[in-house]
Amino acid sequence: MESKSRYREFLRMSRQFRHLKMVKRVGKGNADGPLVLEAGSCAVTCPACPQPGGNLPDGWEKVSLQKRFLYQLFLAIDANFRLKRKLVSNDDADPSLNDGCAYFVKCILFMAFLSGYDKKVDQNASTCSNHSAVNNDRSTRGLAASGVGAVDCARHEMKRPMSVGDFQKGERYVNMDYLFFSSIRNTLLLLALVVSYDIACQWSINLFTRLGMYPAWMKASKLPEKKTTFLVPKFHLPAHIQSCWSRYSYNYASGVGTTDGEAIERLWAGLNHYASSTKEMGPGSRQDILDDAFGDWNWRKITSFIPESVKHAALHREFTEACPAETITEWEERIQIYERSPSSEPNPYESGKVLLFDTVRKTIAQEETDELAGGSGVSVDEEVSASQLITMGIEIEEQQRRLSNSQRNQPKHASENERANLKLQINSLRRKVDGWVDIQHRYVPSLRILRQRLEDHETGGKLDCPTKSSLHLPSSLLTLKTRHPDIILPTAQSCDIRLYVLEWRLRCAQAQDALVSLRDAIRLRAHLYQDKKRHQRGQAANTRSNGLIERATERIRATAERYQSAQSAIWLLGTHLKRTSFQTQYPILLPTDIRNISEDEDEADEPALAPWKNKAKKGTTVESTRSETRRTVSWIWRHSGVVGDGVSGGGEGEETGSAGGIGSTAPAQLQQDLNEAVRIEWFKSRARSQRWAEEVELLEEEMRRVLATFEHRAAGWDEKAESSHSSDPALTEGRVAYAKGQAAQFRAMGQRCKELWALVPQYVASGGRTPLSEKERLVWEKREREGIAEVEGNDEEDPEHSDESDDDSDDDGDGDAGDSDDDDDDIDGLT
Repeated sequence: MESKSRYREFLRMSRQFRHLKMVKRVGKGNADGPLVLEAGSCAVTCPACPQPGGNLPDGWEKVSLQKRFLYQLFLAIDANFRLKRKLVSNDDADPSLNDGCAYFVKCILFMAFLSGYDKKVDQNASTCSNHSAVNNDRSTRGLAASGVGAVDCARHEMKRPMSVGDFQKGERYVNMDYLFFSSIRNTLLLLALVVSYDIACQWSINLFTRLGMYPAWMKASKLPEKKTTFLVPKFHLPAHIQSCWSRYSYNYASGVGTTDGEAIERLWAGLNHYASSTKEMGPGSRQDILDDAFGDWNWRKITSFIPESVKHAALHREFTEACPAETITEWEERIQIYERSPSSEPNPYESGKVLLFDTVRKTIAQEETDELAGGSGVSVDEEVSASQLITMGIEIEEQQRRLSNSQRNQPKHASENERANLKLQINSLRRKVDGWVDIQHRYVPSLRILRQRLEDHETGGKLDCPTKSSLHLPSSLLTLKTRHPDIILPTAQSCDIRLYVLEWRLRCAQAQDALVSLRDAIRLRAHLYQDKKRHQRGQAANTRSNGLIERATERIRATAERYQSAQSAIWLLGTHLKRTSFQTQYPILLPTDIRNISEDEDEADEPALAPWKNKAKKGTTVESTRSETRRTVSWIWRHSGVVGDGVSGGGEGEETGSAGGIGSTAPAQLQQDLNEAVRIEWFKSRARSQRWAEEVELLEEEMRRVLATFEHRAAGWDEKAESSHSSDPALTEGRVAYAKGQAAQFRAMGQRCKELWALVPQYVASGGRTPLSEKERLVWEKREREGIAEVEGNDEEDPEHSDESDDDSDDDGDGDAGDSDDDDDDIDGLT
């Protein structure tokens, strides 16, 4: 006789078992009377997060403003649309056993809130990048939940109690608002919050306005009275518009250490494997399973970095010493004012210059809008206008150049990880090129035939590499007959004249911006040379300076290539459109033209002139290679910046202003531009130094809080053991034994942490020069011996490379003065 399947009963038993174990682990089994589960009481909480009354020292709320960051709460908000649920079963047939006592919010209260406020909260279109999370509602066909939203601990990757809830229509503000305020409901005493969200620049705009209409328990959070900092995770930030890059950056926000805000993404990656099974479940089963998964993740996180701070502090100190004291005082006052009120003060991490390319693009977009409104505009594609097509093409062309340089400069012995990252970038570029080409064919249908003929003609797979694929922008169509005389190709007339005009205007703006950036980069490198000559002594300092100079030189090369590309297109388009003066407005940029205003032609970056530089370095000064009466100033410093020919809507030959060329500008303006570049970099150097210093302090405080939390929880179990008496002696014995076992477990975990961290204070005090363990000490001694041997070998080969050597140790900037761990300093954002 065939036995009856008991699978359903087994599933029901497993759910009950998980629920009872969860309740038992928080001590509910040690109390008499009816079982009462408070909201979030069964969650495994982060021991390192600040918990008033649990792991904070006495008087923590009275610390100075400079140290208040040690007791702020770091939160990360995000949505996961893999954890969806199909439209099966319902709450009546499949209720949750947990229902609000762990990580998910209480369903009935959540749904009541959504029904009351969903239509009252406006989901305004994004004013940043085209965030699909803001602008689009995901398809909910056949789904009861399109995904989940959550609030996590941003520093320790742990799920917070009462912080998870379902989405019904997509990533709606009203859903996230409820989850956010629910997650901070038990932390009302904290004075400061850091909130990370990939669309924080949009979600936070009207948050306080929305709070005014919400229930009283949300207003009780007193969020407007707290110091709340909204930031965007580091990996997501580059996808935002430029104005978000510094205002919502973790790098420039005080008190955040080196937090990256991406903790919740890593947590989702570890939990996504539940998606395929939970999407088929009823609401109660899915919620209980995910609650159990979140609890397991948190518990494994519970049971399961200092030299950088010293290095960046030293670098910033050197930078500060190289600047006038009165200037540093002024900068310090400015940055402190900004940090007290970042929303109302000018951002010191940004330059005041406005890119002409962005201005022209905005002007053209407005013209297209006016034409469409007047009925005279024509758009072949519903989503991409003609100006967007050309703009995207120019941007992809720039990405091709950058990626081609990365391929060319990749070391022969690059690691597998470096090769894989480069391959991923190539694949991403390929997808962009393919998508752009599809749209281009709608505007210029003959290009489909052109590409097919060229593909048949080309050999060696040249067209297969996205960095070598020709985009066939309108300007390149003008030289097809010259480049491919043996192929029958479409004529220049096959492209609409309006596309030629659009590219002309955008290329002129691109060339002007490139010249401004080129002058900034050259001034910056000149400042780095002067700093190296005046202040840097010793092998390590010179090597570090050489690395910075090499990066500045690479930036100069990239900017020069961008101008040369724009200038070549301008000359072709100017001839075709019968424009005038473009050859004098946008001259050919030669290697000998790329030099500082005070440098002569012999000092430019042309490789053939390198011997002149070497001779001058060994003998007299560089300036003495040519007399002052014969010295010439490069045309890039005499360029008037005339735009003309309709770059910003003007007529033929119209002068529409300067894009940064100096013309007759006084040398004081050049110094002002250099001061701005140095000022911005000083602010960023200060931010790097402070973030690492803050990270050290945060880690020390978090270690203290972990030990305090374990002891607090052990003491709590001791109290339960004392109060676990009942009329049944056997039950009392079991309760006491379990409580003492839990107390012993937390004390053992605390003792283990003490042993692991015993040398940390000494390690921090020594600036990372003291090993953290015996094994590490042996490794350090070995490295030190090898380092001494290497230095001695270098000294034998070149006696000039000593600690007392002057800046002649490696003046050509090739970075061969010696190896140092300090040569990886970054100069991003110097210009």
